[in-house]
Amino acid sequence: MGGLSDTGSAVAWVFLGAVGTLGAAAGDVGHRFGLRKSWRLAMLLMALGTALFAVFPHSSGIAWFGAAAFGLTYIELTSLLLIWGTNVYPYSPASGVGIAFLVIALGQAVGSPLMGMIAGAFDLRVAFLFASGIAVIGAFIKPVSARRSRTRTDVPTQVRDIA
Repeated sequence: MGGLSDTGSAVAWVFLGAVGTLGAAAGDVGHRFGLRKSWRLAMLLMALGTALFAVFPHSSGIAWFGAAAFGLTYIELTSLLLIWGTNVYPYSPASGVGIAFLVIALGQAVGSPLMGMIAGAFDLRVAFLFASGIAVIGAFIKPVSARRSRTRTDVPTQVRDIA
């Protein structure tokens, strides 16, 4: 895509990773704008970058923009999922983080072969448009509320409960 040479593609992957480090600011973004708005904007930016690969398959500039958008939003969305998980399980944040990583791994395990099958059955442009559509749908997933135990039995209430 984008008419990049092998070297250009390798550099694009490095660029994707470098821009991805900006996604580490997701905590600040989530705090400032809220999880829902931050999630929605990041998913829509990912959808846009991915769709542009399909619409302009021979544009190097679009390929670079798409790589930057994907790198930034992938790290940002991963970070937001981790924050979301700790908010859902405030009395057991490790559970929230673990579930978030499980969901990410399952998405990669299912999504990668699915995109490969779509690309093989049709072409890369169709696969990119399909992935973009999934990202648009994902933009409207709302964070659930925290799971708060009425009895708070999962939280030590006294020092003797910790020992």
